[in-house]
Amino acid sequence: VLDAPAGPVADFSASSTSICKGESVTFTDLSSNGPDTWSWSFPGGTPSTSTDQNPVVTYSTPGVYDVTLTAGNANGSDAITKTGYITVNGKPNATITPGGVIKFCPGESIVLSAASDPNYTYQWYKYAVLLTGETNQNLVVSTAGNYRVKVTDQTTGCSKASVDRLVRLHPLPNIAISAAGPTSFCSGESVNLVATTGITNTVQWTKGGVDISGATGNLYEATASGFYRAVATSQNGCSRTSTGISVKAWPLPNGGITQSGSLSICQGDSVTLSVINFDPANTYQWEESQVSIAGATGQSYAAKSAGKYTFLAESPQGCTKRSPARIVSITCREALTTLVTTLSLGIHPNPASGQVYLDIEKSESGKVVVEVFDLTGRLQSTLLDESLEPGKFTFSTDLAGFKPGIYLVKMSSGNQTKVQRLVIE
Repeated sequence: VLDAPAGPVADFSASSTSICKGESVTFTDLSSNGPDTWSWSFPGGTPSTSTDQNPVVTYSTPGVYDVTLTAGNANGSDAITKTGYITVNGKPNATITPGGVIKFCPGESIVLSAASDPNYTYQWYKYAVLLTGETNQNLVVSTAGNYRVKVTDQTTGCSKASVDRLVRLHPLPNIAISAAGPTSFCSGESVNLVATTGITNTVQWTKGGVDISGATGNLYEATASGFYRAVATSQNGCSRTSTGISVKAWPLPNGGITQSGSLSICQGDSVTLSVINFDPANTYQWEESQVSIAGATGQSYAAKSAGKYTFLAESPQGCTKRSPARIVSITCREALTTLVTTLSLGIHPNPASGQVYLDIEKSESGKVVVEVFDLTGRLQSTLLDESLEPGKFTFSTDLAGFKPGIYLVKMSSGNQTKVQRLVIE
């Protein structure tokens, strides 16, 4: 007796029974006895059913899934279910913080961080190109670009790449500074420093690398020695420091007057006036009523007549300073006789231009010298140098050679001196 043909015995295998989310499995029919029909069931898979002999199924949701195959032919059918046959593992968290477009200033850096898990390994990329050696959770970034990280879960072997994180560099603001005048000057003077930068930028001036309080404008008046810079900051918060300008404020000469004795002397006597803190590097010019005394350029001057004495000191850098005054008086009886003598000087018109007249009155005969000095004590002209008898005299002089300004007219006769201010228009 011949046996009846047998129906199929269902069986199958899978290309992998443990996969990562989103991956596919190829199922292979292993049924015996020549099946010619197949009916597959794939809960959680896509497709969820199939009539192919060897279907390919994709799993998009993590979990554990059964697979069922029914194989058949004309002699019958057979079904097999493999419970919990396919394990779908979730992919690791591949996010980067901070999120969004990241912006920072040149010269700075930021830290990109991937999700932390002791089972994770990392590999960073820039513009999809692997960054050699960058396998830590954090990546220090100092250049612009698109960055991503690939995270692998060592337990499941599943990997996931993050979305690209765009890093941009803000441009640095431009800034330049200049001096509107000489950067070397005498104490008490100044120079304006000018910063040129964008109108939306802010400016902070520094001296010796330290911010100058309140100096936040495009113009800064420097009055002291130092190395000055300006820092421009854009609206994005990026800053650039300008090149520097060195400023030198030379000190003024220092010194006062000391005297060898009393400032009240007798006619024919003298008192020696001397410079305190004399500096041989400076030059000195002694003055009486702020009019230079010819030849009196030493450390000391012997004053023999009544007057208001000062000196004008000038440093090697050209800085000048006038000393406090010392007033010398003639107080002895014989001096009183001299003081009652008449010597007067009148000037008209004053202010004057073109022509000026000098009215001179003197009670004793003798030489009369009339000189014109500018306010720095420099002799400009000698208007009169001759002997006159007692009396009243009027002299005219042409002012064509004088520049407009204020001058001192000094008349000397014997031990007497008169000084008048003359304004030339």
